[in-house]
Amino acid sequence: MKAVLPRFIVTGIFNTSLYFSLYYLFSEGSHLPYILAHITASIISILSAYFLHVFYTFRVKPGLLSFVLFPFSQFASMMVQSGLLYVLVHWFGISQQWAPFYVTVLLFPFTYRLTRTVIRLNSLS
Repeated sequence: MKAVLPRFIVTGIFNTSLYFSLYYLFSEGSHLPYILAHITASIISILSAYFLHVFYTFRVKPGLLSFVLFPFSQFASMMVQSGLLYVLVHWFGISQQWAPFYVTVLLFPFTYRLTRTVIRLNSLS
């Protein structure tokens, strides 16, 4: 399992970078509302994360069950992230450009545990 952690971190860094790039592109370049930009960037990065976790992180065969379950597991995380994003922007006045960074840092332990749990469940099927 130790060899998986560095790959998990690399995948996380890539997907976080992808998310932030897309979030900035959609919110600033396309002038979408920040919540819509966040949700759209999250969906794309979740799909990317699935394929990277399957082929790179855990090196397992993709399957319909894991393809369906992975986004559902990440949906809970995305809802918590969206709520926290809203709170940071509207209640604490944090810039909508920087709030996703704080959300990512604050929720890393939750996201890691959730992903690890789902991957373990998927490996049992």
